Order: sequence, then C-alpha cells, then structure tokens
Amino acid sequence: MRGPLLPAVLCLLLCAVRGYGQSGPAAAAPGPGLHFAHATCHLGEIPLGRQRDTAFVFGTSAAQALIVSVRTSCSCTGVRYPRKPLQRGERGAIRVRYDARERGSFRRRVTVRYYADGQHRTAQLCVSGTVVDD
Repeated sequence: MRGPLLPAVLCLLLCAVRGYGQSGPAAAAPGPGLHFAHATCHLGEIPLGRQRDTAFVFGTSAAQALIVSVRTSCSCTGVRYPRKPLQRGERGAIRVRYDARERGSFRRRVTVRYYADGQHRTAQLCVSGTVVDD
C-alpha cells in the first residue's frame, strides 16, 4: 500500500506548494501583445450635437503585432488606429471620437482584434459620459 500511495501524496504536495499564493489566470504573467495605459475613459459632459475625442495609448510587448480590426458598439463612435505592423517596444494609439447625438448617459464599447506572436487576441476598451443640452 505504501508504494502507490507515496507518489500520489508527493504529487499533491508539490502541486499545492507550486500553486500557493496564485489565484487562477489573473496570477499568470501577461502574454505578449498590446498593453493599454488605460482601458476606460470617461468623457464627462458633452453638449448635444458636439463631438469629443480621446486616445487609448498602448505599448507593444510582442515581437510583432498587427491590429486586424477595431469595432465599436454604436455608429455614434468612430475610431482610427495604426494599420502597419508594430514591433516590440513601439507605442501607438487608438483614437476614438464620440458624436453626441442623443441626451443622457452613454457607455460605448470598442473591441480591438489583433494578431501578436502567432496568436489572435482581443482587447476591450470603453468610453462613457453624459450628453447634456447645449
């Protein structure tokens, strides 16, 4: 009985010691890709009929990264982004313009799809604010 039980106990102990202090995927080091300085931007109050611009600045930790597409959750939100491949250490920005067409609070999602070091990846950005009477 001692023979088969000892390796199983040692394996469990090793797994427990190696996993101590970690809590799932968040504990893993981030993989190569685009790393944004911030993923959300509150635009504050915007007068009805006006536009407000912001930029999401990022750095590249992959040997090479290419932004494939940037989509928004509403036609009131436009984007501009780099179309050329980015090398490790390069910085760039995704520029977002919100067109205040309706009164009230808003929260718009921007989905960035990119290819980095042989893997397809996705990043989620968000702009929010409130449209007020001019």
